[in-house]
Amino acid sequence: MNVFKLTIYILSLVSLYAGYLYNESSELQYILYNDMGQGNYLETSTSRFDIANFDFPNISQSAIPMKAIAARYYFYGGEFDRATEMLHDSRKANPYMMFNEGLLGEIYNYLQVKDSALYYNEKAFNGLRYNGKHFIELSKSYVRNNSYAKLDSVFDLIKDKKQPRVWVIYFSSLLTGEEKISPKGKIYADEALQYFSERTHTELMLAAKYVKYGTKNIMQSLEFENEGSEYFDNQEWIKSANAYKRASMLNPGQYSHKENAGIALYKFGYYEEAISYLKVVVDSLNPKTGKSEFILAETYSAMDKMIEACDFIRKSIEYNYRPAFTKISEYCK
Repeated sequence: MNVFKLTIYILSLVSLYAGYLYNESSELQYILYNDMGQGNYLETSTSRFDIANFDFPNISQSAIPMKAIAARYYFYGGEFDRATEMLHDSRKANPYMMFNEGLLGEIYNYLQVKDSALYYNEKAFNGLRYNGKHFIELSKSYVRNNSYAKLDSVFDLIKDKKQPRVWVIYFSSLLTGEEKISPKGKIYADEALQYFSERTHTELMLAAKYVKYGTKNIMQSLEFENEGSEYFDNQEWIKSANAYKRASMLNPGQYSHKENAGIALYKFGYYEEAISYLKVVVDSLNPKTGKSEFILAETYSAMDKMIEACDFIRKSIEYNYRPAFTKISEYCK
């Protein structure tokens, strides 16, 4: 009987201690997750690390190994050996999340240890490929190893998810070796230009244009754009239109070049040519701003073609282009 009571007593103490450890761990996790949520890894949060028990419990409430969470703090604090040691120690705690492998790859990328970075980044990506962070770090490794063909291959595995940040990283990585961009890379750039919107994904669309048309062409098109804008401000309509036309030839995917050329031609009274440029914007590039539709309505009105003017002013209103609202009663009688 005494042995039984002693056993119960010991189990109670163990249970009480385990509860204490869980409570301490939960309190610490609350602090760490607040830091992670805010993207601000505070040095004050590490004050309890020296006395914290990361082995029990060894997994956080979000299933990330506790030592791996602490390792990120040590990484940001420049204690790389301690960070990698904790990550290696806790790799078996939850091997399915690939958190440890991903962070190891990130650390070795930062330290420019190419072979180790490549090993862990490939392991993390292959284990959990739709984690955008894994692709980002693997892209860095492939760029450093001059493995652009492999970059195309791994992107091909995840591109259908249409994660904008992943596409931006892919195109940005390609542009680090522009002379090595493959036909596949240009096809993906064209796919991005067809699928994503200029209004919601400006950075992605710009990167895709650089890949598809080339940095030199894009930069030169911007020079012609500035030139066209100066001519436009001086009301030199034909010179402005010609500058925008040149910009458009170098960067055909930029709708504003054709749109501005059309506006300048309309201002000069070259209505038919203005219509041809504006209709390319509306029918092919389709930025859905309503501006080209509005200028088409203005152009057709100047040509006394009120049926067409009414049609395009209505389309402009559909895109909520404000100047169109003042013209609807004039064009659609």
